[in-house]
Amino acid sequence: MIDDVEIAKMIERHPDDRADHPVTNRIHPFVYRAIALLALWFVLGAWGFFAPTGYIGLALGVMSLFVLVTVSLPFILARFARKRRALDPTAQRTGSLQEWLAGDVDTWPGRVSAREAVAAILLPILAGAVGMTAFAIALHVAVGRT
Repeated sequence: MIDDVEIAKMIERHPDDRADHPVTNRIHPFVYRAIALLALWFVLGAWGFFAPTGYIGLALGVMSLFVLVTVSLPFILARFARKRRALDPTAQRTGSLQEWLAGDVDTWPGRVSAREAVAAILLPILAGAVGMTAFAIALHVAVGRT
C-alpha cells in the first residue's frame, strides 16, 4: 500500500524545474466560474434525465438546492475576501487567466502546474455533467422510439 510520503515523493518535482514561473496557492476566479457553469450543466442534465414525475420532482428540487448552496458558498466567501484585499494595499492582485495558467499552484502534496491543477479540478465535474447529459439524451431517444 502506498502511503502519503511515497505519493509526495512521486509528485515532488525538482525545485529548479519551473523556477522561472510564478507560484501561487490561489485558484483563479475563472476556475470558480467554470465550476459554477459545470454544476449548472449537471443540474440541467439531471432534470433532463429524471423527468419530474411524482416525488422525483421533490428530490430534484432538493438536489438543485444542494448544488446551489454548494456553488454559492465559495462566491459569498470570495466577496468577503475581495473586500478585505481592497482594504490591504499590499495584497497580491489577480492577473489574467493566461498569466495564471503559465505559473504553478502550490498544493499540499507539492507544486503542480496551473494547467494540471485546472484539469484536476474541472475534470470530475465535467465528467459528471457530460455523463448526466448523455443519460438524458439516451433516455429521450429510447423513450421516443418505443
